[in-house]
Amino acid sequence: MSAHTERSSKFRGSLLGAALGDAVGASQEGYPVSGRTEMPVPPDGREILVYTDDTHMTIGVAESLIESRGVDGATA
Repeated sequence: MSAHTERSSKFRGSLLGAALGDAVGASQEGYPVSGRTEMPVPPDGREILVYTDDTHMTIGVAESLIESRGVDGATA
């Protein structure tokens, strides 16, 4: 596996992991964390997980990084 392919795979995997974590935790968003040791899976008994605006923004940042081929400090 080439370095580019491996890096690309890790990039996609990290985005997928972030989206899945966001979707699983979406039903718990806004509730206090203290005292919790378990979270129901799937949350709220839903069969379909839906990601939040956090993932939508992450996708936007990823698309921008890809288009710019990294961080463009001149426009940041």
